[in-house]
Amino acid sequence: MKLIREQVELLIIEKQRLQEEISNTRDSIERTAAGPSLNGSYNEPHIEMAKQIAVADMRIREIENILKMAQIVDVPATGKIDIGSRVEMFIDFGDNVDFKKDNYLTVTLIEEKVGRESSEKFITKESKIGKAILGKEKGDQFSYRVDDVHKMNGIILDVEYKNSTILEEQKVAKK
Repeated sequence: MKLIREQVELLIIEKQRLQEEISNTRDSIERTAAGPSLNGSYNEPHIEMAKQIAVADMRIREIENILKMAQIVDVPATGKIDIGSRVEMFIDFGDNVDFKKDNYLTVTLIEEKVGRESSEKFITKESKIGKAILGKEKGDQFSYRVDDVHKMNGIILDVEYKNSTILEEQKVAKK
């Protein structure tokens, strides 16, 4: 599986958040009486908290496996859109309005989603729009079918070849 650095960093951040969530949930359980209630049944909130811990722990293991198997891709500076390219584009939605904010998108092309990458910030190479822009260059036009009736047209405004570092940006922001 090919990942860009930004995806790896997002996974690391998610793992850290989950570890903190597990720790806080365990602390919560320890602070309250764990054991049967007066009527002999186990405390329902503790059962739910234990389930939350199990789900978070499974996701942490999944993240660790993804990171072990991942091939980190550096963004090639070829001029052509590829995995990791940050692309600014204009899309004609057929609404006869060219200067609407929604007509301009800036996204990063990734191989596949592995975490909580937002659809607004990332698109996969297998998506309709991803297939349409893969290999294109700044100034190239593209089109793709939304469904059997609707076709979208667009133009590549800019292609950026920056290896993003979310963790570094967070460190700078904290200073």
